[in-house]
Amino acid sequence: MRPTLLIHINEGPEERIEWLACGGEQTVRCSDFGHGTLDDIGDRGLGKEIRVLLSGPDITLTSAKVPGRQRQQIAAALPFLIEEQFIEEVEGLHFALGPRDPDGLVHAAVVSHDRMEYWRQRLAESGIEPLSIYPGVLCLPFEDDGWTVVEHHGLTLVRTGVSTGFTCAREHLELLLGQIAETERPGVIRLHTFADSDAGEAPQGEAQTIDGVACEWRHHDARLLEVMAGTLTVKGQINLLQGPYGRSTKLTQVWIKWRPAAVLAGLLLTTLFANDIARLIELDARNEHLREEIRSVYSAAFPDEKHIVNPQVQMQRHLDTLRRGSGSSNAAWIMDTLSRSAPVLTGMPGLVLQRLTYKNDAFSLRLDLPNLGSVEQLKNKLAALDGVGVEILTASANNGQVTANLLLKPKAS
Repeated sequence: MRPTLLIHINEGPEERIEWLACGGEQTVRCSDFGHGTLDDIGDRGLGKEIRVLLSGPDITLTSAKVPGRQRQQIAAALPFLIEEQFIEEVEGLHFALGPRDPDGLVHAAVVSHDRMEYWRQRLAESGIEPLSIYPGVLCLPFEDDGWTVVEHHGLTLVRTGVSTGFTCAREHLELLLGQIAETERPGVIRLHTFADSDAGEAPQGEAQTIDGVACEWRHHDARLLEVMAGTLTVKGQINLLQGPYGRSTKLTQVWIKWRPAAVLAGLLLTTLFANDIARLIELDARNEHLREEIRSVYSAAFPDEKHIVNPQVQMQRHLDTLRRGSGSSNAAWIMDTLSRSAPVLTGMPGLVLQRLTYKNDAFSLRLDLPNLGSVEQLKNKLAALDGVGVEILTASANNGQVTANLLLKPKAS
């Protein structure tokens, strides 16, 4: 093992950052251990491979059977095979591929692009360019016949397999065990403690069980990060630095040394010669985006309107018609409800608005959604709007989608 600097970022209730320098032959020198901020690491990474272990709830470990063997094909297919597991759109998620197990399952770590950009920027601001970023849960000690559970500074890490695991509150572990199939339950749960654990050494006394699963206590005289260092050569880790976050070549590392000067020169040139042009381009793009948003809102509110020339004027005409037909008492509610509910409708994935009518001081909506869960989710989002009451009149599934009728009316004060 080459000289390495390990950085463990624990995203518990209070973020904790620890680091440890490891010498050749996997020698760990305890004097090189420390904790603080990323800026405190300073030049400890000079001449060393930097590896980051990231522990937190934002990383999801999952798997799927993916046909094909070429990595590019697998990377292209995997997001759409597991997209139903996530609320976010797959375009907003980063999928890091892991190993394929003997059962044909391809393992992966999934995290949002926003979170990856956040950590990449924080590391770069402190002058840290890691060779790899691993999910911390996959760096815990592991034995095939059971699960590993570690509590470390407010975060509970659970490793369930070579490339599987999760984070959860300790009190939720029993609930989770009660929900999984008997064939998937572990033979034993091993509760590991370390020299720097919150709980100290393993308690003595009678054996403990969690929802009928036997527990074993394992205490390590070393710190958690020292034990994690010994797992880096074991199969199962998934490097998050893939795809758009792949590490640069050696030539790029040389460029990094000169990047601050180059960036400064570029900024000066941009300021002197291109500031006004860039501003005009930005404003034009923003205006085009706003025009498209207005069109989307109008189309959602009036799906039967095929000829859209000036949506602002056409929307005002419809509102004036509603105002005249409903009297002045509900006019404000009508306009306010339309303007606030339209973004909710357009933001629901797979929603198709079939009909929108107003009668007896209420809006009737007929729409198609992917599933019953989407209907309930839409109802909750609309009900969160002030002054709006929502009622699901009917919801029927047919040909892989759900047709629902909703009623929006003033909420009783």
